Amino acid sequence: MTATLLPNAKQQFLDGNGKPLAGGSVYFYIPNTSTFKSTWQDPAQTILNTNPVILDAAGEAIVWGSGVYRQVVYDVDGNLIWDQITEDANAGLVGNMTDDVFIAGTDFTPGTTTQLTLSVGAGSITNTWIFFDAAYQADNSIASLNGTTLTFTTPIPVGVQTVTVKIGTTIAIGTVDDSNVKSGSKLYNRITDFYDVRDFGAVGNGVTDDTAAFTVGVTPLLVTPCPSAYLIKTNTTITSDLIFMGGVITVPTGVTLTINGEVSAPSKVIFQGSGTVIINKGEIDVSWFDGTDASTKWAFCARGIQNTNGLGKIVVFPKPAATDPWATVFQIGGNDVWGPRWRVDAPIIINSPQQATEFRTPGGFVATTAMAWMWQLGTPTDPLKVDYCHFPEKLSIEGNNGLCQFAGIMYGSSHMRIPYQEIYRTAGWLMQPTQNKQISDIKFDFVDSGGLYGPLLTLDGSNGANNTITDVVVDFINSTGFTSGHAPNALIQCNSNYHNIKIGKGGGIVHRAVVAGTQDATGAIVSLFNVGATAGNFFSTFYGVEIGPIINGSLTITARAIQVLDGSGGVAAKHTGITIDSGSFVNGVVPGGFDITLDYCQGAIVQGLAPNRNISVSSTCVGTQIFGIPSANVTDNGAGTLINGKSKLGTSPVAMSPSGATQYVNNNAYDVDYQIQGGTVTAVNITRGATVLSVYSGASLGAGLFLLSPGDSVAVAYSGSPTANIIPR
Repeated sequence: MTATLLPNAKQQFLDGNGKPLAGGSVYFYIPNTSTFKSTWQDPAQTILNTNPVILDAAGEAIVWGSGVYRQVVYDVDGNLIWDQITEDANAGLVGNMTDDVFIAGTDFTPGTTTQLTLSVGAGSITNTWIFFDAAYQADNSIASLNGTTLTFTTPIPVGVQTVTVKIGTTIAIGTVDDSNVKSGSKLYNRITDFYDVRDFGAVGNGVTDDTAAFTVGVTPLLVTPCPSAYLIKTNTTITSDLIFMGGVITVPTGVTLTINGEVSAPSKVIFQGSGTVIINKGEIDVSWFDGTDASTKWAFCARGIQNTNGLGKIVVFPKPAATDPWATVFQIGGNDVWGPRWRVDAPIIINSPQQATEFRTPGGFVATTAMAWMWQLGTPTDPLKVDYCHFPEKLSIEGNNGLCQFAGIMYGSSHMRIPYQEIYRTAGWLMQPTQNKQISDIKFDFVDSGGLYGPLLTLDGSNGANNTITDVVVDFINSTGFTSGHAPNALIQCNSNYHNIKIGKGGGIVHRAVVAGTQDATGAIVSLFNVGATAGNFFSTFYGVEIGPIINGSLTITARAIQVLDGSGGVAAKHTGITIDSGSFVNGVVPGGFDITLDYCQGAIVQGLAPNRNISVSSTCVGTQIFGIPSANVTDNGAGTLINGKSKLGTSPVAMSPSGATQYVNNNAYDVDYQIQGGTVTAVNITRGATVLSVYSGASLGAGLFLLSPGDSVAVAYSGSPTANIIPR
């Protein structure tokens, strides 16, 4: 005899809120009456329960019964919970079971009778169940069973009113098939909740065409285990919901399978082949697609995400199990660092047809072979951008000690969000637009990095005048430096054709600099450069760069904080609109003694730096404004530099012509005061645009101070030569 699942030995009763019915009362009656009917605490029916049965603090009681009951349940306060009919598991079963009931005074005499005549022969004692007034009698109470004559070892006890003998060998429940399941019955409803594709002729041997079984229109369809795989041989649209329970679908080359229903499946392979699978409803699990790593699985998945059907798609890279073939681990010193993550053997390429896709990446990624970058948005030859991609969850990239050179590259992208980015043991993102594409509206909320093998962010628009990078925001950066031997020029490297860039404005740039096994950047934390092969490759769009505070905590920064450089030899337009916010550079040991070096800038603003920080302003800078730093900490060779609102250069003299007339043109990019003292000045005229203003006419001026805006000119007439100076504002 095989074992069966045992039911709970105690019953628990719950109230309408699903809570235990502590202290409740359960009454048992003959159905449709108020006549009590007995229940017991044991299956032998030897220990009667009270009626009502009082439930314990857990709402539990031991209740054994026989037959059909009316069950009435009250809570501890006497409130009715239910009044329902119930029965024991065998009450409704039929077969060759027979109940013989014998009545005292009619069929037997208590204290005397030892034999009863049964209505049918039981065959053996084990096929009988005997009860004296519902008290079960063990087999050893029977002396013999000959045919229909049942003999007891002792007379039936005095006081027994009823003897019940159950006789039988089987319980027949009948045979159930499709023909006798009544439509609308409970059994019918349970059976027809699901349909198996095999019910409609699917074979699943990998050879027979199973397409028709998937297009019957009923839903949901169970895709159950099969000998090989269910084969879809022609372009097909499935409208049913699919529930995968171990089955796999093969889609061959040239075949497109479109699924308009929901797909429910574990994170295992359910699609194989070289065809196309389009899923138009619900999230798409990359694990479902055949492949050995994230890139090959994604390539299969991506074939089904096109411009015509890709809007609003959600793609999930779930955390893999350690036993999944596409899983790997990264170890340091023999210790598993991250747990199972997606293995990446080649770049994960997102092309323009896959735009407007949300990528959920709880699994994390580890480079397992050498590659230029792990994620790629667009291609260098495709004129179309990849827009509206969003990574709402943490995107964690492990470069595996430089196997992956960059975390990712963008050849053209816009409206992209990565709230939380982790980058370890590789370089970060390379933004390098091509084919007259633009990279714009890119937002990183928080970027955490360590052991970098290159810049955390590189903005390089040097491939052409129309390959621009604009509206890039990185709110907060945390960096622990670069792996020894792999330090680049800068943590943030901006090379060409970029504008409206905000770095660290939402929390700063925390650069913890040099710790064991790492080194600092060779140049600066942030480097702004205008690089290009020829003069024609330099563009005029270097403007609107805002840099937040750079903080190094308690460790030493050996790189400059910020450097702005010219790589054009004076051919390109100057960097304009650079704003550098307050920052702290504790224990900084910077090359040349300067924390910030500015070259080839126009209108740069530096404000609120920590005390004793040093700034160098080169002679190619115009109109630099510096706030919050003593002038002694500024080495200024620029034109029109203002330090805390004042000019450090002071006055510069104007050579006066002996002819009695001198003209001066303000060619600076800022306002100046034209100061006149002494001599005999008879006229002062200022030309502003096409207008000539006579600001003095007389016998002798004596002294005067005249404001000149950029481009203004002043003409001074005199009979005795005065002294004139230019005072920058």
